[in-house]
Amino acid sequence: IGVWYPDHSCQRLVWNERGQLLEEQLPNGGIKRYRYDDIGRKISQEDEHGALTQFEWDDVGRLVQVVLPSGDTR
Repeated sequence: IGVWYPDHSCQRLVWNERGQLLEEQLPNGGIKRYRYDDIGRKISQEDEHGALTQFEWDDVGRLVQVVLPSGDTR
């Protein structure tokens, strides 16, 4: 699916069969990517500069840690 803006730039969105956003092509040409585990939880997102953020979940589906591109956690 694409979204066209008045300045003729376009944002393209790609979803998988589960309705999860996999890729977002930005109007400036950058691409953001998203990955999910087998049960649908987001496990990583990569921004248009290649910076990777990772998400860690416990066995009952609670988000327990976010690992930022710098390696810092929260």
